[in-house]
Amino acid sequence: MHHRLRNRFPGLAALLLAAVPCLAADDPHAHHRQMIQPGYTRSVQDYRAPDLKLIRDDGVSVAVPSLLNTARPVVVRFIYTSCTAICPLLTATIAQARKNLGPDAERVRIVSVTIDPDYDTPARLRDYARQFQAGGEWRFFTGDRATIVAMQKAFNSYRGDKNDHAPLTLVRPAGQSRWVRLEGFTSAEVLATEIKRKPGV
Repeated sequence: MHHRLRNRFPGLAALLLAAVPCLAADDPHAHHRQMIQPGYTRSVQDYRAPDLKLIRDDGVSVAVPSLLNTARPVVVRFIYTSCTAICPLLTATIAQARKNLGPDAERVRIVSVTIDPDYDTPARLRDYARQFQAGGEWRFFTGDRATIVAMQKAFNSYRGDKNDHAPLTLVRPAGQSRWVRLEGFTSAEVLATEIKRKPGV
């Protein structure tokens, strides 16, 4: 099931671009600004939690199946802390969506996985998490490079190079086995709605 939704959020493009600092011409992330456009594509996909272990931002090793195979709503995003465009916007959207959810936010497990494990140590991820007031069921994860690549491939998000990554959010609402794949930029309101979606809706 696919829904192509474009230009749905008036003024969002200006807000997104205003949130991104001016980048030098030789900045490897400069091309990301061309990808920061409002709107997204929605599809529903079957993904299985891979048999991997990730390192949480407090240094604890966590099995991915135990992390994802839960009755809670789950959100997965791939980010990296030195990203200057896409990742801060995606992460800020999660932070706002949590506020929109109110007390229900504590039920939502949010898994932010770095795609730059060589740089993003647990300590760097903790610092990054604090910038967005993450905590509780929202945690950040790293691992060795092979594990991070395998994690991305399990969700059809591996693009070979961190500088080529695209905005992607994966949501599995409570009581559902399939994942909602949101490619592009959603509003916090849309993300909160997807998280709260009931089975069969």
